[in-house]
Amino acid sequence: WNLKKINKSTLEKVGPIPRSITKTFERFKKELDPNAEAEAIEEFKVSRYQTVTSIKYLLLLITGPILINQLSKNFIFGPCVDYFWDKNQFNIFLNSSQEERAFEELEQFEEKLYF
Repeated sequence: WNLKKINKSTLEKVGPIPRSITKTFERFKKELDPNAEAEAIEEFKVSRYQTVTSIKYLLLLITGPILINQLSKNFIFGPCVDYFWDKNQFNIFLNSSQEERAFEELEQFEEKLYF
């Protein structure tokens, strides 16, 4: 790629002739140049390459963190939490009568909720 011709400095010399007129003459000279078509095609290829590359990097910036998050959650942290979670689980009810009473209260609450 010949980027020297494409990327020109934004700072140009200030002269007595306005820049818009000089740019117009430069464009006209470029169109009269026999290599103008090849240069235009080359500029288009460079522009297309830059666009495709920027889209690839944007997709990588968006999908990368999501993939890392999901993979670490499913394969690293999830199994570790499941392994250590059940080790020290205490019983909630001290005896079966408390469990039956809580179950009856839950059923009464569900009946009120559905009513």
